[in-house]
Amino acid sequence: NLANVIINYKIPNDSVNRSSYFTCPFINVAFNLLPQPIRFASDVAMFGELLRRSKYVKEHLSWNGLIEHAQKTYDPNDVLQNEFITLVSRAKKIYRKERKK
Repeated sequence: NLANVIINYKIPNDSVNRSSYFTCPFINVAFNLLPQPIRFASDVAMFGELLRRSKYVKEHLSWNGLIEHAQKTYDPNDVLQNEFITLVSRAKKIYRKERKK
């Protein structure tokens, strides 16, 4: 198992404490077999890391790499995902120059 989760809660206007237990199994799935929305969500997360110039992606991810990856995972029929591709391209132009600290 990857994790065991316990959620403690009360229903409004009830004094009884309740708990729900969940087991999160460790299931390794190849990235390209994940559903499209999950793959695209990873691009959104990577975009955030590039914007904040995270040390965790500095050596492993570039703006060009993100654009290339996002173009493979986005849904061309989704207006917001199309706009995301445009947004990443614009951010690349703004953020490619290193900020002076």
